Amino acid sequence: LQRTEFVSLPLALILLMLVFGTLLAAMLPLGVGLLAVVGGIAATFPLSHATDASQYALTIVTPIGLGVATAYSLFISNPFR
Repeated sequence: LQRTEFVSLPLALILLMLVFGTLLAAMLPLGVGLLAVVGGIAATFPLSHATDASQYALTIVTPIGLGVATAYSLFISNPFR
């Protein structure tokens, strides 16, 4: 899980800086993505105690959270460009 975050976060920041052009605009989707990851992990723990969950559930939360936040930020910012 840590290796995934150490690789995906800087790579996402570099790609978002290429797309948006400024550091602040690139950090906003990353911040939303980090909040989505934290919220997803916080929701996964109680759910895993109530039902059976795969050992890969926490590993999948990080790329899905970052992907949804990045896609949503591109979707919202496209009409304003």
